[in-house]
Amino acid sequence: MKQYMLLVLAFMLCGFWAEAQEEDQPYFLVTFDEFSPPTQDLILSFEGKEPMAFLANDINGVEHYLKNYKGKVVFVYFWKGDCTTCLSQIASLNLLHKEESDRLQIISFVDESKEEATLLAQQNGVEFPVLTNGKLLGEAAYGIELGYPRLFAIDVDGKVTTVIPQATLEGQSDIYLQLKDLLDKVSIR
Repeated sequence: MKQYMLLVLAFMLCGFWAEAQEEDQPYFLVTFDEFSPPTQDLILSFEGKEPMAFLANDINGVEHYLKNYKGKVVFVYFWKGDCTTCLSQIASLNLLHKEESDRLQIISFVDESKEEATLLAQQNGVEFPVLTNGKLLGEAAYGIELGYPRLFAIDVDGKVTTVIPQATLEGQSDIYLQLKDLLDKVSIR
């Protein structure tokens, strides 16, 4: 009887722990089989490889060349102005950009023109680099089929370690802890 009670208590505690984990996860819980086979194939086509390098100016005229960031983790974030999830994630990205600037570079691409992107950045308090014409680059080399928002995590050696599609980011506004955890994982060599 005592063993039975301990077993019941253990199951109850495990259930409580799993419930607590679901409510306050400091990571993205991504189950690969939740994606369709074409999405799985697309994600796998990026991970472990060097992404297409780009050289472009942000809305402030600062030049960004992806290969210049080797030695730092880079999050390449694709978003657009009519995406409410994208806009709700800006505060988390700003905080991470500010706190982790020594080891992380966030570069974002929007679909909008430079004028529209500048207005979007001002209205939403964006503090990380915003580059325009993201749709063009996305179609050419960064999986536009993965939706908005989407994020590519690139390690210090310049290889994509993680691709997070819209299906995972959608509906999440406070992604700071998940991205911080991802940064910690990607930073480990």
